[in-house]
Amino acid sequence: MQKETIENYCKTILFLDKGDSVKSVDIARELGISKISVSITLHKLREENYVEMRRYGKVHLTEKGKTVARKISTKHRAIRDFLQDRLEIERDRAMIEACAIEHHLSDNTMKKLTSFCKKLDKK
Repeated sequence: MQKETIENYCKTILFLDKGDSVKSVDIARELGISKISVSITLHKLREENYVEMRRYGKVHLTEKGKTVARKISTKHRAIRDFLQDRLEIERDRAMIEACAIEHHLSDNTMKKLTSFCKKLDKK
């Protein structure tokens, strides 16, 4: 399974989960894809221990899935904030571009970006 798919699903489930798990239909709606595609991917994610699936289509992240979701969400926020606050990119465009970039930046690059922004804040 592609890293980007894993990250997108984990991030989406984390975003949608308000304490009572998430329904696959909600994931499909949020990602804009078919319920059958979501079902197939969720089964693969379960096999790889990113999610647990309960009765009646309830899905929740395992610790492994939560780790992935938190990491990609942190990357997303940092990139979005950089684009929006530093480069003055319009909010909606910054959100879209952060989604595109977040999966491709290495951890090292993210550390450097974060460090760079902190230096700018001190000036």
